[in-house]
Amino acid sequence: MTPQEIAQRLITVAGSPKLTETLLSLQQELTIEVVNALMMETLGVYKQDAAKALLIATVMEKVSYHMKVAQGEAQALAISMKAAALNEFGRYDEALDLYEEAERFFERQQSWRRVIALRINQVAVLRNLGKYTDAIQLAQDAQKMLEKSKEPLNVYQATLEINVAWAYKQVGNLEAALAAYQHALAINLEMEHAIKAASVQQDMGILLEEMGRFDEAESLFETAKNTFFSMEQWQEVARLELNLGILAFRRAQHQKALGHLEISRTGFAELQNKSEVAFVDLYRSHVYLELNLLDEAIELAVFAEKLFRQLKQQWPRALVFINLARAYHRQGHLSLASQFYTKVRRLLNQLSAKPMLRQVDSERAALALDEGRIDTARRIGQRVLKQLDQKKEPLLLVRIWHLLAQCALLQVNPNLDQAEKYANALLSLIEQVGLVDFRADAFYLQGQIAEKRGAVLLAKVHYEESLTAVTILRQSLSIDELQINYMVNKLPIYEAGIRLLHDHFRG
Repeated sequence: MTPQEIAQRLITVAGSPKLTETLLSLQQELTIEVVNALMMETLGVYKQDAAKALLIATVMEKVSYHMKVAQGEAQALAISMKAAALNEFGRYDEALDLYEEAERFFERQQSWRRVIALRINQVAVLRNLGKYTDAIQLAQDAQKMLEKSKEPLNVYQATLEINVAWAYKQVGNLEAALAAYQHALAINLEMEHAIKAASVQQDMGILLEEMGRFDEAESLFETAKNTFFSMEQWQEVARLELNLGILAFRRAQHQKALGHLEISRTGFAELQNKSEVAFVDLYRSHVYLELNLLDEAIELAVFAEKLFRQLKQQWPRALVFINLARAYHRQGHLSLASQFYTKVRRLLNQLSAKPMLRQVDSERAALALDEGRIDTARRIGQRVLKQLDQKKEPLLLVRIWHLLAQCALLQVNPNLDQAEKYANALLSLIEQVGLVDFRADAFYLQGQIAEKRGAVLLAKVHYEESLTAVTILRQSLSIDELQINYMVNKLPIYEAGIRLLHDHFRG
């Protein structure tokens, strides 16, 4: 039998009592070529079926025990494949330990191609663990090794660019991240690696979304999804549905977001990928929060946090804490919300995640405003305004301008000119970027300013514009229960319009 045939025979009995019997019967034929054939099978499935990949990697390990030649190399290859599968499962600490063990073996053998590949894989794991500074440092070391290598290693270069781009993104260097992704995409397209190119397009889409370039992001997501679907890469199809759901949520397309997220959750559940199911539940929690289904949002977030804690995934835990803080804030549990904001801020500082820190600080400012601490809210808001990049963080900029306008409006001696300046600026940006969910709040704010000036008719116009924006968004939700809950925190808009109408007739 050929090594490939032996590998297929072993895979058919993997996980069953017949495996040991088969290994013994084939012992004389178990060579490094068989291990390499099993490794190729693992590499072919680990992205779309991590459970199967882990099973094959376990077979590789057992094969190595029965080998008389190259046993050490076989074991190192086996544990590196186990690490790849465990990384997909979100078991990052275990994956990192195995990659390091494999690297030590190949370093002793002076097999530098293997060492480079393993270091690049470790960059990905460190990235997933939220250890971004360590990831960037290791990526720089791997880059030096690549530059010294005399062999054409474009495939490794592309993978390194992808991993370091993600790390750059988390520490706030978005331009460096985008440049790295573009380089990786060019390499993969040149090498005609369709699946790898699609993976880069997905990551680039996420980055462009962060930069407020939503149309470009959606186009890349759809292109990548079509590629993965045509090649039956179901795990990646599920991940694209997740990313499309997140994008729709950020564009206030709540019904569309829930549709994508439900498809994604079903896909990951069928693949038994608990880590990704938890991610989907986290973002379903985000959508429920915006629809004012607060109990449901908290329930999903708590469930997701429990799993992320077990998997030692710090970054998604931070996202959960943010969501819980928001939910408790809306429920009026301001002290509990403050505790979660403090907890997440500490965690984000450890992760050096500056963009997310700015977002959390903007929400801490909103909490301070609701607690009546206007000066504190203004101080935090102004600090965030100085730190953010206005061109690359439009969503955060809208939130901060809205906050500062409210501060100017609610202070003891209202500064209506300043409030109006912020209100006009944020409405212009909302229209420019397409953040339709904020239109209602922006018009409502303009109505409040006009009313404070005594311009009742103008205030009425703005309140009506706000009501129209709310109605359009509400009607985009197909389920009555979602429509009703969505309206809960929009009641002040209706109350303002009715009050002005009542005062008009009384006058």
